[in-house]
Amino acid sequence: MKKLGIAALALLALSALVPLLRAATGPRLGFDPQVFILDSDGSGLKQVSRGGGWKSHPTWSPKGDRLAFVHQGIRVFAIATGRVRRIPHSRRTGAGSVAWSPRREELVAVFGTGTEDRPRGHVATLDARSGRLRRLVSWMGGTAGKGDPAWSPDGNNIVYARERARNSGGDPYCICGPTNVAVVSRNGNGERIFELHGDEYYPQWSPNGRWLLFGRRPQRESFGLWKVTSQGRRLQRVGPPIVYARDPFWSHDGARVSFTGHSDTGARDQALFTLNANSSGVPRLIAEHVGNSAWSPVGDLIAFTDFEGHVRVTAPDGSAQRTLATFPPDTEFRYLSWSRDGRRLAFTAEKERPSD
Repeated sequence: MKKLGIAALALLALSALVPLLRAATGPRLGFDPQVFILDSDGSGLKQVSRGGGWKSHPTWSPKGDRLAFVHQGIRVFAIATGRVRRIPHSRRTGAGSVAWSPRREELVAVFGTGTEDRPRGHVATLDARSGRLRRLVSWMGGTAGKGDPAWSPDGNNIVYARERARNSGGDPYCICGPTNVAVVSRNGNGERIFELHGDEYYPQWSPNGRWLLFGRRPQRESFGLWKVTSQGRRLQRVGPPIVYARDPFWSHDGARVSFTGHSDTGARDQALFTLNANSSGVPRLIAEHVGNSAWSPVGDLIAFTDFEGHVRVTAPDGSAQRTLATFPPDTEFRYLSWSRDGRRLAFTAEKERPSD
C-alpha cells in the first residue's frame, strides 16, 4: 500500500508537471503551417488543422462558431464538434485567399486560372455550406493581390487590391505589378476600380463603411497610409510619410488606426504603431520585433505576434501588454484574425525554414 501511495503521488506530480513543460516548450511544429485558435484571455489554445500542405487565411463566421481556412480548397472547423469539413467544390477554385461575410453564410474567394500565356484572375462568392460559386469579376492577367479581400460592414460589398500592370513571367499567381483599390458588389453588379496613380496595398473598410484605409506608394512620393471614401473620392493621407506599412486596421470606433511596418520613430525593425485616423499626428511606437497584428473589432485591444514565438495583446497606448501563447522561438506566424465578438483569435504557425 505504501509503494502504491508513492506511485500515485509520483503520477500526480508528473501530471501537474506536463502542462508546465508544454507551456515552456510550446507546441511542436513542422515546416507545414497549421491553423490554431486561442481565446483572448490566453486559454483554449487548439490546433485545428492537420497534415501537410499549405494552410492560410483563417476567417471567422459571423457568430464565431466556425472558422474557414484555405487548405486544398476551403475547409471549415466547427468549434462545438471539433470537426473539419471541406466545402463542396471549393478545391477546383484553387482559392488563394478567402474572407467570411459578416452577415451571411457566404465567403469571398480570390483565385487564378488559365495558362501561362493567358492567366486570369477571379473574385467569387461561395455558399459556406453547399459550395455554390458565383463569379463576380474576372480579368486577364494574374490574381487580385497585395492584401486579402475585405467585406464592407453591411456585407454588401467587397474591397481588394487588383493588379493594374503585369510582369509575372507567365505565373498566374504572381502579383508583380502595381495594384489599385477596387470594390465590387456581392451581387456582381459591376466593379469600381479607383485609379489613384500609385501602388495600393491591404485595403480595409472603416467600421461605418464610409472609408477605405490602405497602404500606398504614390508616383514620385514616399510611402504612407491613405484613405478614400467607398466611392473613390476625397483621397487623403493618414499621418506623415512612412517607410512601409502592412496590416492596417481601424479601431472599433474609427478614430485611430494601427499598422505593422517601419516608420522614422527609431524602431530598429518591423514594429507595431498606432495613429490618429485623420491627417494629424505622428505614428506612436507600441511594440518592436512584431510580425503580424490585428485590432480587435469590439474594443481597445491589439493582438500581435513577435519574433520570439509569442502571441501577445496590448492596449492601443502600449500599456498592459501580456502574452497569450508561447511557441518555440523559431516559429513563423501568419494571418492573425479576430472573431467578430473579440473572444477568439486565429492564426497559422510553422517552423521557420533555415535560410539558404
